[in-house]
Formats: sequence, structure tokens, C-alpha cells
Amino acid sequence: LANFSLTDFRRLELNPKAAGQKLLEKFKNLEQDSYLLFMEGVKAWYNSPLYKQYQDVLYQSLARGKSVNEILLSGNIQKDLKSEEFKAILSVNETIN
Repeated sequence: LANFSLTDFRRLELNPKAAGQKLLEKFKNLEQDSYLLFMEGVKAWYNSPLYKQYQDVLYQSLARGKSVNEILLSGNIQKDLKSEEFKAILSVNETIN
């Protein structure tokens, strides 16, 4: 999870919501094995490139005084988060917190 990127997320599933569910399954599996493994997984997630990309969108939104959607629409389609991907990652974060 520490090296999990947008490319990895996109490889999980074509549908971002389904990819988010698969990512959540990974966290649930860790939690079933051991709560300590789950906590290590969460810590790794917070240091991952994808989570940092997610945080950057939030930061840009606040810094520029624009909505998250405006920030997402102004990015590069290939290397930046899309709105549905952002929502899926938001859902993952809400669930693991």
C-alpha cells in the first residue's frame, strides 16, 4: 500500500467505484488477519502516492478557492485524478477512519 499509485488503482477495476471497493477489501482482509496489520496498512496508505495525489487536490481546492471538481477538471486526464476516482478514494478514506 505504501507504493499504491493512481495507475495501480486504475488496474484494480475499470469502474472507479468498484476499484474503491476492491481497495477496501484489502483493508478488511488486513483487519481480519490482525488489527496491527490493518493499522500498518492504513499508515502505509497515508504515505502512498495516490493518497498524496488526493491530498494535493484538496490542498489546491483550498488554496485557489475553487471546488474540487474545478481542480479535477483542470488537470491532465491521463495522470490526474478524475472526479469518480476522487469520490471513490474519499469513500475509502471515510471507511477506514
